[in-house]
Amino acid sequence: MRRRVVVGFDGTLRARAAVARAITLAKRKRDSEIVVVCTHDRPPDFSHAPFLIGHIDESQWFREWSEQATEDLEHEVARIRLAGVEASSTCGYDDPVDLLEKIAEEVGADYIVVPDDREGLLHDLIIGSIARRLMQTSSVPVLPVRGDE
Repeated sequence: MRRRVVVGFDGTLRARAAVARAITLAKRKRDSEIVVVCTHDRPPDFSHAPFLIGHIDESQWFREWSEQATEDLEHEVARIRLAGVEASSTCGYDDPVDLLEKIAEEVGADYIVVPDDREGLLHDLIIGSIARRLMQTSSVPVLPVRGDE
C-alpha cells in the first residue's frame, strides 16, 4: 500500500525542514509519495486601506507573490524527486488548517508534516498556530517539525 505524506509549505526555513522530514518518512517505505501543499498566507486585501490607493499596484503585488509561491513549490518538488521520492504539489487560498486537512483526506495521507510554529500557549492564543490547531482537529497524525531539526 502506498504511503502518502502531506507537507504544509509556506516558504520558511521551518517549512524546508518539514519537507526534509517528509523525505525521511517517505524513504522508509519504497512506495511513497509526498504532496506539498502551499500554505503561504493569502495575499492581503488592500481594499480597506484607502491611504495605499495609488501607492500599491495590487495586481502587481499579487502577481509577484504568486510567482514566488510557485517558484518555492517547484523547488521543493524538485528536491523531493532528487531524493528519489514521488512528489506533487497544490496551492490554495483556504485557511491552511482546512486546506491541509482537506488535501490529506483527499489523498488518503498517512501523515501531515508541518513547520512547528508553536511559540507558547499565550502567543498561540493571540496569533494562532497552524501546528497546534492541526494536532487538535486532524484525524491524520500530525508531525510538527522545528527548523533546527
